[in-house]
Amino acid sequence: MDERQTGSAGAAAAFIALITLLTLAALFAPRFEHPTVELLAAPTARPAGPVVELWLSTADRRLKLEPQPDIAMGARDESPATIVIDVGSAGFTFSPKVDTVATGGTVTWNWGGSGHSVISDGPPSFTSHTPLENAGFSYGPLTFNTAGSYAYHCSAHGNSSGGGMAGTIVVR
Repeated sequence: MDERQTGSAGAAAAFIALITLLTLAALFAPRFEHPTVELLAAPTARPAGPVVELWLSTADRRLKLEPQPDIAMGARDESPATIVIDVGSAGFTFSPKVDTVATGGTVTWNWGGSGHSVISDGPPSFTSHTPLENAGFSYGPLTFNTAGSYAYHCSAHGNSSGGGMAGTIVVR
């Protein structure tokens, strides 16, 4: 990231923080007599952006507002390390139909309905069991070490084209 991009990101964060502070000041104004807003920014930038301090002040109080960079600049992807997929509780569906797991994370399928299976549509190859399984059966945990999208379906109620009872695991 060049110096201009870092400055733009820092300016955007400072702007969002200022808007947040002004909103808070308006909300809490009845509690404070003559509130003022201070925005203090360090003259140098760090790799994460400039240091920004926000204060809401009155004659007798000062409230420091802590920056929330994940909120101000967009939340980072925090995919779960483990996901559980329901098989057939609501009929011929996987729930959720599409779910995301972190690289190296695990997936387990739990049968809530009967007469279903889990079969991968491509590498890596995985299959729950043959014949079809019934409520109470569990398949997994399977570990997904490579980022990508992994499609699967029920052999009785779906197909490898994603039709019918089919689902996808997204690994990030």
